[in-house]
Amino acid sequence: MEKKILPVMGMACAGCSANVERKLKAMDGIKSVSVSLPGRTAMVEYDERVVTPADMKRVIDGAGYLLIIDDDTRVDALERNAYRHLKRRMILSWLLALLTMSVSMGWVSVGSRDAANQVLLIIALLNMVYCGRQFYANAWRQLVHRSANMDTLVALSTLISFGFSVFNTFWGEQFWGSRGITWHTYYDASVMIVTFVLTGRCLEQRAKRSTASAIRSLMG
Repeated sequence: MEKKILPVMGMACAGCSANVERKLKAMDGIKSVSVSLPGRTAMVEYDERVVTPADMKRVIDGAGYLLIIDDDTRVDALERNAYRHLKRRMILSWLLALLTMSVSMGWVSVGSRDAANQVLLIIALLNMVYCGRQFYANAWRQLVHRSANMDTLVALSTLISFGFSVFNTFWGEQFWGSRGITWHTYYDASVMIVTFVLTGRCLEQRAKRSTASAIRSLMG
């Protein structure tokens, strides 16, 4: 039997660590698995004649995470790079959120109500595609593997509010107005959800970086 401690990147919540642990335990040749979310590691005891770290990496990477099996890979450098990209997306998301609130609250005039809704549609779509794209990519991978995590909740809530707002932008008056019902759009909700979750994840990432580094040093 072989025992290894392998770094895992991309885990954001307890559901993520549970998914990683479940995927590894389902593999043939794995005797025991213990995944640490704060340390971002997986302690795996396995039969090297049946399964290899490369097999584990293929399964975990396919589930939307990153299992590092190469001893020469600088985990700290990868985490710093991931944090920089996350911070950049968070800052841009805040700028788009402020712009969204300015238009939706009428602080910035862009013309008629229809024009304002179309401007908000573009801003919200840009925020989702660039700033929040990781949520939707991860949620899709979780759906393919018949599981869910925090990204699933973020993707579901923002897509529903965005889709309902798009419907109201183009057909709201025809569908709701003709029935005497007052209608609204909720682009600001989808933008703010992405912004707040990115902010929380950025703060969490910064705290976990130091914690994970200390844990790996102690394990070493």
